[in-house]
Amino acid sequence: MAARTQVGTAPPAPEGTAAAGAAAAGARTGARQQRAGRAGALAPGAAARTAAAAALLLGPGVLVLALALGGGVEGARHGALGDGGAAVRWGLPLAQLALRATSAATAGLLLCAVALLPNPDAALSPAAAAVLRRCRPWALAWAASAAAASVLTAATVAGTTVPGALAALAAPGTWQAWWAVEPVRALLECTALAGVVALGVRAVRSHTAGWALLLAAGLALLPQALTGHVVHAQAPRLAAAALAVHVLGAATWTGGLLALVLLRRAPGPHLAHALPRYSRVALVCFSAVVLSGAVSAAVSLGSAGALTSTSWGRLVLLKTAAVLVLAAAGAAHRRWSVPQVLAGSRGAFARLGTAELLLMVVAVALAVALGRTPSP
Repeated sequence: MAARTQVGTAPPAPEGTAAAGAAAAGARTGARQQRAGRAGALAPGAAARTAAAAALLLGPGVLVLALALGGGVEGARHGALGDGGAAVRWGLPLAQLALRATSAATAGLLLCAVALLPNPDAALSPAAAAVLRRCRPWALAWAASAAAASVLTAATVAGTTVPGALAALAAPGTWQAWWAVEPVRALLECTALAGVVALGVRAVRSHTAGWALLLAAGLALLPQALTGHVVHAQAPRLAAAALAVHVLGAATWTGGLLALVLLRRAPGPHLAHALPRYSRVALVCFSAVVLSGAVSAAVSLGSAGALTSTSWGRLVLLKTAAVLVLAAAGAAHRRWSVPQVLAGSRGAFARLGTAELLLMVVAVALAVALGRTPSP
């Protein structure tokens, strides 16, 4: 009986081997806990979720109001080829708003990971890698909103409903004709590039690869400059160049601030390191947005009187007011919140940054409404 019992019993492991196995398991558990801690630190808290809910209401609300006041939806109703219905008239600007918001968030998180946070080695730092992982859902949402905008744009061009546009896009032999429609082609290119960014985020391990992905995101932003009314401006090439600078500057400015607001809960000196860098980048972006916006307005308006006598001009004034308030908020950051973050206090930055992001949502909604409102 004793012999049979010993046959089914494994010999005890040497004491050194058991200790080494326990140490390795502890190291793996510690690494998982560190990764989970960094991801949890970047996860939005209760205040951030409240601000996100406010943004989801504020952005579409301002957009709908601006479209109603500016006549952007009524202009789409009387298209040359017909009307695709309310779903197309209202769905397209809402999809463009989602496109602007998700593209800015993606670009800002990429910028934070590769340029604002310290990466002393060739590989991305753990903090940068954690920020990069937060980028993928935004990039997927960017690709989805660009795809939706392309279908709704095709429906607007063809004067048909969304099912009709989907059938037209899927019909054999029609891709060449659709590819010749510049707004549709631009949005399809944006969809493909945003998809590349979403796939590439999981493969990036080095600092150089991160910069390459940030460049791809910048290229994906450029097709947005080919949508709207730039082709009808008095100087379409100048208007397109100005709008490209405007879109890149606004996306970097807005998305970078979102990344830092998410980073504020991360332990360690990461926010104190990134915030001064972002402050310099934001100043450059603000200058680019103001100058390119002035060029775009001058090309489209034609005269100063159109600022007050047309709906498009009045929307320009509203957006200008929002940008000036954002400039004041940026000055407050440089004077108060940045020194406080460097001193170890993050509360002022979190409050001012969240309020600034909500105002940026208003400015982006006004920009989308401008793109849908007939220019003078």
